[in-house]
Amino acid sequence: MRRSLPPTRALRVLRALTKGALAAGLAALVLTATAPQAAANPKYASVTMDVRTGEILASENPDKRLYPASLTKMMTLYLVFEAIENKQLRIDQSFVVSARAAAQPATKLGLKRGETITLRQAIHAAAVRSANDAVVVLAEAVAGDEETFAQRMTAKAKALGMTNSAFRNPHGLTAAGQLSSARDMAILGRRIYLDFPQYYPIFSREAVVWGGRRMPATNKLLTGYPGTDGLKTGYTVASGYNLVSTAERDGRRVLVAVFGGTSARSRDQRVMTLMDQGFALLKSRAAAPAVAAAPAPQPRPTGLVMAPPPRPKPTIAQRPTAVRMAAFQPPAGAPAARIAAQNEEWAVQLGGFPTGDEAQNRIHLAAVMGVLRPETQAAPRIVADARPEGGFLYRAQILSLRMASAHELCHAFMTQGMECAITPPAGWRLPAR
Repeated sequence: MRRSLPPTRALRVLRALTKGALAAGLAALVLTATAPQAAANPKYASVTMDVRTGEILASENPDKRLYPASLTKMMTLYLVFEAIENKQLRIDQSFVVSARAAAQPATKLGLKRGETITLRQAIHAAAVRSANDAVVVLAEAVAGDEETFAQRMTAKAKALGMTNSAFRNPHGLTAAGQLSSARDMAILGRRIYLDFPQYYPIFSREAVVWGGRRMPATNKLLTGYPGTDGLKTGYTVASGYNLVSTAERDGRRVLVAVFGGTSARSRDQRVMTLMDQGFALLKSRAAAPAVAAAPAPQPRPTGLVMAPPPRPKPTIAQRPTAVRMAAFQPPAGAPAARIAAQNEEWAVQLGGFPTGDEAQNRIHLAAVMGVLRPETQAAPRIVADARPEGGFLYRAQILSLRMASAHELCHAFMTQGMECAITPPAGWRLPAR
């Protein structure tokens, strides 16, 4: 015969069972809410990146080839910025709008065939408003026609390590074979930030004006998420809602690329969630006593001056801090003219890094800090030292500095807790102790 539980104990058991069922239900709900987005959406992919190192912090389907839509315009603008830097185009140069450009579908400025637009205006319209007519003007300005320009886009993608990308047009309207990936677009967004810091603020503009109309930016995170300063939205029926966006907080910069959102609002919310997670991860790493894991190997950057020395040199960390900021003395008996001539031969080294991108980023940081002003005649370079165990150590160096500028730069970096070493001109020495 089964014994009955006392009423009070039976009540406790019932409450426990109810509480357990409720907890299980809540756990199931959380798992459903946090399940990978791609499980229910074949167009979805995402990448969260630490812009400083290029490390992928989180991802879903990062290498799935998808339609990029207007994220394509990031590559168009990269080539336009490159053409300006190579003196092929001038920022204030005017161009006549072709019939092909004027015939592009929306989103557009509404350019008329035969009217003129400056390169600056077309760049702003492409970056901020995603104007297809302005983008065709840019492509024709660089390469003469869209087809030739698209070939250059694909070639540049390969050079930047964007292994999943191919382009057929400059604007991103759906075309057979025009595909990219979340990882590739994250790489491209980061390279725009690193390679063209002088143009990057364009992506933070909240509107463009044309024909007396003020047209707001397509990237609503510029006003909806603190710290956002770029980059680009995209949408077609085939792609869904795409976005690559960057934001900075407390000296940390995160980039998020999302493909295949089901609406602009849900896409934006997803990007903000991934941003929050990225910043939280970087903050926790900075607070942790353990050294963070090294970032994944990155493709060798293009456009760097590689000058391997005849033999490996010691790393920055091996040089005592006390020596770095000591006052150097000129050679004994050196004439004033020689001292004056040597005063622009000072150099500093800003550290040794496992990838060229990290070394380039450190040089960019020096420029952002305001030390590398035009009057300093600074000459940045990256030197690749062969490691005994294989591979290279990339050293970020600034040459052709004045003595005061070298000390100013090193002092600025050291106050931020970063490494820096001063190299005086030949013959200069530390004072005797």
